[in-house]
Parts: sequence; C-alpha cells; structure tokens
Amino acid sequence: MIPVSDTASVRLDRWLWAARLFKTRALASDGVDGGRVQVNGERVKRAKHIHVGDQIRMRRGPYEYRLTVRALSERRGPAKDAATLYEEDAMTKTAREKLAQQMRALPTDFHDGKGRPTKKQRRKIDQFKRGLAIAILLALPTALQAQEDDPSTPVPVDPQITIGTLTNGIRYYIRQNGRPENRAELRLVVRAGSVLEDDDQQGLAHFAEHMAFNGTRHFARQDLVSYFELVGMRMGPHLNAYTSFDETVYMLTVPTDTAGVLETAFQVLEDWAHGVTFDGEEIEKERGVVMEEWRLGQGAGQRMLDQQLPIAFGGSRYAERLPIGKPEILQTFEHDAVRRFYRDWYRPDLMAVIAVGDFDAATVETLIREHFTQVAPPDDPRERPVFDVPDNEEPLYAIATDPEATGSSVGILFKQDLRDHSTYAAYRLRIARMQWSRCSALCSTRASSSCHREPIRPFSVRVVGRDASLDPARCSRSTRAFVKGE
Repeated sequence: MIPVSDTASVRLDRWLWAARLFKTRALASDGVDGGRVQVNGERVKRAKHIHVGDQIRMRRGPYEYRLTVRALSERRGPAKDAATLYEEDAMTKTAREKLAQQMRALPTDFHDGKGRPTKKQRRKIDQFKRGLAIAILLALPTALQAQEDDPSTPVPVDPQITIGTLTNGIRYYIRQNGRPENRAELRLVVRAGSVLEDDDQQGLAHFAEHMAFNGTRHFARQDLVSYFELVGMRMGPHLNAYTSFDETVYMLTVPTDTAGVLETAFQVLEDWAHGVTFDGEEIEKERGVVMEEWRLGQGAGQRMLDQQLPIAFGGSRYAERLPIGKPEILQTFEHDAVRRFYRDWYRPDLMAVIAVGDFDAATVETLIREHFTQVAPPDDPRERPVFDVPDNEEPLYAIATDPEATGSSVGILFKQDLRDHSTYAAYRLRIARMQWSRCSALCSTRASSSCHREPIRPFSVRVVGRDASLDPARCSRSTRAFVKGE
C-alpha cells in the first residue's frame, strides 16, 4: 500500500509522480511547468500544494485526464495502489479510451501498439494531418458548390434542431442526440456580461453568476450542489458557469436515465433565470471566494494582459469592464448593486435555453414551456447597448513587461469587421480560413520544434495565423475583430 500523507497538502508534482501519472519526478515537474496541468481550472507551477477534493485537469500527448484528488501521498507504489489516490471522470476516461482505439486503427507507424505515440511518431501524425488538412482544403469548395449552386443562398438550419420563441421572448434550441448515451447538455445563455455593469458594479456580473449557486427559490444555499452530487454529478465538470464581456452562460451535464433528474435540471435553470435569492449573509461569504479568484489570476501573464487591453480596446467600453472586476468594488459594494444588475439584465428578451442530448425532444420542449413561460419581462426594461471597438488612424502599440515573465514575444494585431457566415459562400470562406489556420498552426509547431534544436534565439519563429488571446470577436459582441500574428 502507498503510505498516505498525514499533512493537509502535498506538492503537485510529487503527487502526480506518486499517482504514476508520470514516469519520473522530472517529467511531472516539466508537465506542470509546461502548462499541461490545471488545478481547479487554473494553471499552476510545480510547487503548488494540492488538497483532497481538488480537481485536476491534465493533458498527456493527445489524451486528457480529469481527476479528483481522493488521497495525498508523495510515495510511489504499485499501479493498483496509485489508482486509489484519485477518481477519474468517467466521461473523460471513456473519450480517452475511444481515442486510443482510434489511434490503434492508424497505420502502425503512428503508435507503439498501445495507442501511445512517441515523439517521432507524433511528428509523423503531424505530417499526416497536414496532408489531410490540405486535401480537405482543396476539396471543400467543390464539395460545397455541389451542395448549392447559388453561393448567396442562406445556409439552412439543421432540420433536426427545434427552434422556438416563448411569448415572453425567451428563445430555445433543442436537438436530440443519442451519443453519448443517457446524457444531456443544458445551457441557459444570458446576453449580459461585464460590459453592461454600471460604475459601481464592476465585477458584479461575475459575482451574480457565483450567487446563482448560493441559494435560489427552490434550492436553499448549498442544496443545489448537494442534490446534483447525490445523482453522480460534480461541481466543475457537470455543473458550472462562466461570465464574459457580453454573456453569462450556465451549464449542466445531467444523466437522462435517472428518474426526475432532467425535470429537476430545468427547475434549476428556471431558478437561475429569475429566482436567485441574493441572501445578504451569502453575499458576504462569497466576497472572499471571488477575491481569491481575483488573486489567483494575478500572475505575470494577467498583469501584462492588463497593460495591453487598454491599448487593444482603446476608446472602447471593453477596456474598462474586465469580467473579474475591481477588488476595491468587490470588497465594498452594497448588496443592492448586485441585485440591481440581476433585475436589469436577467430578463426574457436576453435569454436562450439550449438542450442537446439523449432524450425525447418533444418532452424537453414541454419542460421548457412549463418552466420558462413563467419568467416575467420587466415593466420598464433598460436599453441593451452594443459597444464598439473604434478604428484608429495611427498604429497603436503596447509594451508590457513583468519581472516574473518567463518569455518574450512580439505580436501584430489587425482590426477587421466581423464577417457574415450565413450564406454558402461565406460559410465556404469560413471553413477555408479555419483549415488555413490549422495548417498554419501545424507549420508553426514544426518551426518552433526546429528552433529548439538550434542555439537559443531571443524570439521564437511563428507563422502568421489566428490567435484568440486578444480577440474581442471571441469575448465580445463588438463590430471589430482582431487577427494576430507573431
């Protein structure tokens, strides 16, 4: 048996080695420092200490692991004992095993017989992907043209998707999908994020999202999380939410083979839409949670990004409304400020419900109508503004430095109008650009690998492509997008 540590925490790299997730401690340390391991959704370094119950997400080659820490140890033992240190997410494990089977079906040059490619074999896989991507890129225009002779014709909606609008303005999208079996993905999408915050609410769009898990009309305090844990779900992989500049999305992954769970899930979505209680005591408790999240994000990368965003978004509301908010407001805001944001922006005309999974679509449509027709629109709704990222006549530049930065890079960003993707011609162009970006990424990876075999240079080689790190088209509804090259 592996000796279990009596301490409350152990170093992450040593635990990964003890759990036999890496062959050596050095490989575990390199994996953590290389950004391939996340703890509770955050990238960390090897010296990070973990605790029982922490959520670990890790990538090894093409495989992904999602683990929950069940015991702590720094001593390495047999594989059967090491497996007791963690519990793996069943869906991720199934996906990894399926990927391994697919890789075994590839030519034997691409794997070692067990679906685990070596570095040399991964290079061969990259070459195979490049050839395949180029072939798809060349064949795609012909294939799409065969589907539709008139390129200006709008692309039709998948007939298997049920789309509707309730009398109060909430839209819904339903699609029955049998794989994976006995699973459903549910989303409540609210077209409101940090860009809509008033001056005294900076950070409260995100705070309101947190409060949705701390008490609703039908679930007091922690009852919501406790219920879903009883049916096999966990906070994070199956029960989660996020807030961005222009939207807040609540996410549920629920089993459909357990009686009553799907119905309860829609009750939860309804409560999130108009039944969050915002209890004063719970608000005070959550201040510390959100402040800790703010502190965890204050690494070198975030500090340098904070220096760049006011320039990239210069003259725009987006430069002033980062979703995490300002600590001085998070620590001192009046309770009514977060309640006011919820009243103003959580309303039917800004909401959509999405359901995809192994269920009967008609039954789900009935559940949506039963629950969400009750969401009443406000008597005097505020206008929902749309903020632009303005053009600039002269080039803008930002020089961001930090004592803890681990590397150097140079980037160029080009502002562009958002593109229409609603017609066959526009869709063909979008797919072609996506394939070009993938080819560029593959070439960039190869160029980077070549640099590492040569003497160290001050900057790495990169091929121009698309990068989402400073892309308002991904994080906002702005009429401007960016394309970045390094």
